[in-house]
Amino acid sequence: MELMRPRAVSAAASSLGTLLHCSSAEMNSCLWRGHGPDSVLSTPALLGALQSIHHDDTVDLARTRDHMRFLAVPFDIGISAMHVVGASGNSAINQSYTHEQSRRRLETVTRPPLNWCNATMNPLGKSVCAPVRSQRSCGSCWAFASVAALETTANMFTSVPKLSAQQLLDCSRGNYSAEMKYCWLTPRHTASAPWLKQRMTWHAFNDGCNGGLPFAAFEYARRHGLQSELSRPYTSANLTGGRCDSVAPPVVSVTNWAQAMGGNCNTTTDASTLLQDALETSPVAVSIVSSGLFTSYKGGLYLCPDDGIVATAAAVDHAMVLVGYDYDPVFGLYWILQNSYGEDWGERGFMRLVADNNLNCGLNLLPIAIGAMPTTRASVKESIDGNEQPWDFGGLNAAAWIAVLVTVTVFTLGATIVGVLRAKRTAELLLKKPKRHHLVL
Repeated sequence: MELMRPRAVSAAASSLGTLLHCSSAEMNSCLWRGHGPDSVLSTPALLGALQSIHHDDTVDLARTRDHMRFLAVPFDIGISAMHVVGASGNSAINQSYTHEQSRRRLETVTRPPLNWCNATMNPLGKSVCAPVRSQRSCGSCWAFASVAALETTANMFTSVPKLSAQQLLDCSRGNYSAEMKYCWLTPRHTASAPWLKQRMTWHAFNDGCNGGLPFAAFEYARRHGLQSELSRPYTSANLTGGRCDSVAPPVVSVTNWAQAMGGNCNTTTDASTLLQDALETSPVAVSIVSSGLFTSYKGGLYLCPDDGIVATAAAVDHAMVLVGYDYDPVFGLYWILQNSYGEDWGERGFMRLVADNNLNCGLNLLPIAIGAMPTTRASVKESIDGNEQPWDFGGLNAAAWIAVLVTVTVFTLGATIVGVLRAKRTAELLLKKPKRHHLVL
């Protein structure tokens, strides 16, 4: 199947490097105009030709391949607020790993599209997604991905207020580790990520705006719960006063967290199918490669840089929430992801990423599913108005006014009952008094 959308290319007008067509979403499937009108080059041959013309030391191969990829699968790029504050969030995952060993194979299954942010595309018939937020200049992608995943999971049961990413920045600190299994690993995967083994222990170091990992944030939330954003607002800075012992009561409790896919390949060894299986239950916190044109993405189908090759674990440097998947008639399966760069990035804060047979741009590595439930306190919705602000009048909140109303009602009712009883007693005494005769002169 030819994946490149048809385009007319004039042989006379075209020159070396003109894109002719691509037969798949991988760069090596593309054909390019060579030196003459009848010359056609593969991607590797074109790169070799450019190197021979400009001499090896002047060709930035990675940058050239990114540009070639953009030509093959055009998506919109532009400016967003992240360019103003800087892209520090792109390299905000602190991790390392140790490992064991590998094997495996792939299949493909087509199933209906799923999107937990679209009421018409999930079994609940409603959007359960958290609102898109902006991490601003702080490297807090890990915290925002964590609270968004927690909110979304809890929203499946009942509505919950926004959760505090700042609490994670302030309080989820230090070293955490977790073992991940990759039963889907094949020689193809190890070719695109030589460092990846079938069993690895990931070590996270959560350090506020300097980075962290969602699984470490979930472990903190499992032990302590998460309070609302109203209780601890986001400041895009580390440690608001440095007080983690004075947090408000949690509004969401975490029952458990686990690797979403990779531990069991009894039904399939296709990583994309396993990831789709995981999404059937709830959205998933994931890590992703954010190099190349990631920060400039404004819409369309995005292709992972470097043909999905993840040369080192450090290349997986950003956290997002995987909320669904759909299909493009040309490029097939793609993933729907929610980011924390604000609504002026991507498609109102979301990205469509073309699935690949490597690591899905890192999504396969650290997908974390969680169990989360709102606490009793979180379901008391009378305290929040339509703008998600505490309801307040005359210096008293909703709960205080309800208490005043109950007190006044009880007092009034009691006073009324006492008054009725006194009046009845007085009437009875008057009826029992002896009659007196009066002389009329």
